[in-house]
Amino acid sequence: MDFWTRTSINRLRAQPYIRAWSHACRSDGLVVIGVHTPEFSFEHEIDRVRRATTEREINYPVVIDNDYGVRF
Repeated sequence: MDFWTRTSINRLRAQPYIRAWSHACRSDGLVVIGVHTPEFSFEHEIDRVRRATTEREINYPVVIDNDYGVRF
């Protein structure tokens, strides 16, 4: 599971590696699931998260966790 928020600098730096692992290891059974957990009020907007996943070429499913209910 990849917990993230749109504006996190740490997330922006890590995302290319996670995307690459997802692509490279998919045939070996690795399944990456993103969990967008917003930190700021403007990050709750689903259309902005969709745009971010498209722009950043995120190639795995992303769950929207606006209510902070996903636990690991």
